[in-house]
Amino acid sequence: MSQDIKKEQEQAINEQSSAGDTAEKQECQNNTTEYAELEKSKERISELEQEVMKFRNAAIQLKIDFESFKDIVDREKKNIEVKTKEDTLKKFIPVFEKFSISMKYSDGSDFAKAMEMVFRDFINAFEKCGLTFIHPEKSDQFDPFEHEVIDKYETSEVSEYHVFETKTYGYKLNGTVLRAAQVVVAVKPKEKKEEVKTESTEKSEEGEK
Repeated sequence: MSQDIKKEQEQAINEQSSAGDTAEKQECQNNTTEYAELEKSKERISELEQEVMKFRNAAIQLKIDFESFKDIVDREKKNIEVKTKEDTLKKFIPVFEKFSISMKYSDGSDFAKAMEMVFRDFINAFEKCGLTFIHPEKSDQFDPFEHEVIDKYETSEVSEYHVFETKTYGYKLNGTVLRAAQVVVAVKPKEKKEEVKTESTEKSEEGEK
């Protein structure tokens, strides 16, 4: 009987020992798994930090490139502006020189002809700069996009709402109106309107009789 009890005790001790070993193994496996996950997390964090650094460096380089490009554009813009002014002035300097020479002979008989030549030179210089003139002729159709009415003139010489007289030139640059031509437009004379009204009234009275 005592031997059976002893065997049971030994068996219990063995079972406890085996259970302890199993628990230790399980705990060891858990620790190993956690350590592996921790290492993976560290690697992932390192990768993300590298990516962040890469994007940061790319953003810095992009900013540097943009600032450099902006400086280049500003310089080119200034160069174009200066070049445009130079080219424009070069076209008008000869005109100014001719005008200066002509003014020395303002009392001469050919002064008017000289002024006409200078005027034509001015027009040519403007046209070389891309400027075109708006100068409607008498009887031309009024154009609200290129003409500005500054007065009306009663006449039967020109069709109503057509140009009777151009007071100042208009100007266009590359098809865009810089300033409209100032014109006087024709309207029907009031006298004619009154005559028509009188005639129609007389006819009406005759009909009633």
